[in-house]
Amino acid sequence: MRSGAILLVLLGGCSRPEHPIPYIPSDTQYSTGSTLMAAGGLMAAAVGSGMSQDPHASQTVRTAGTVAAAAGTGLMLASLIDVVETQKQREKFMNLTRAFYHAYWGWPTLEAEERPAPPPLPEVPFNFKDPEPSDDDR
Repeated sequence: MRSGAILLVLLGGCSRPEHPIPYIPSDTQYSTGSTLMAAGGLMAAAVGSGMSQDPHASQTVRTAGTVAAAAGTGLMLASLIDVVETQKQREKFMNLTRAFYHAYWGWPTLEAEERPAPPPLPEVPFNFKDPEPSDDDR
């Protein structure tokens, strides 16, 4: 039990990796701890479900398997919550980046200035008769 608690503290304490480009915040990167937590949760859920479904196992082993499967599912859920938060940070960063590029290198916004109206369509006379050939064309 004690080693499991120490492992959870170590996994939770893993920092997010630094991106090679210094302008990208580390909040937009998936943490190593979250990845390991998801992998550990998947293994615990698989082993626990195998133990709880074994027909030759005792009631204590089945209960322990159910608890392990539930703990594994909880670890995967915690990792999923971290993924959702990381995705929100990525969306915020991308929106900020797009706004920056648009403000400095993009076209002016449509609301910023009035655009002139397009020129009116030219009127085309409806002449349904074929032009008569001139004397020069004959």
